Amino acid sequence: MKVIILSIALFTAVSLSAQDATGTKYNADGSVHSTCVIEGDHVWVTEYYSDGSVKEKGSYYRTLPDGPWERYDESGDLVVRGYFRQGRRDGRWQFFKTTDGGQMELYYETGVMVSGERYNAGGEVVEKR
Repeated sequence: MKVIILSIALFTAVSLSAQDATGTKYNADGSVHSTCVIEGDHVWVTEYYSDGSVKEKGSYYRTLPDGPWERYDESGDLVVRGYFRQGRRDGRWQFFKTTDGGQMELYYETGVMVSGERYNAGGEVVEKR
């Protein structure tokens, strides 16, 4: 009997901790606005467009963006990819589908842009910073 009670208590504790590790926020129309998963000290968040496609995903550490970050357009194409460190852009940030059909890469160190390049649709460098 003790084994059964202990097993039920353990199962309940595991179930509750799993429930605490995830969450979903809904829009007024019932569609999913965002989901989150807690992994250790990080909260991984995914935001969605009203049609259910992914809009943005990344992680937070102590309320600040921290780790890889991606943003998509409504067609599902990747628009921005970068990395946050303690709430600041850090490392290489790629911007796809710029207004001229090319892309741009910017490099950051603790939130300050240190260099960058813009490419035309043909992949040629058209601007450096």
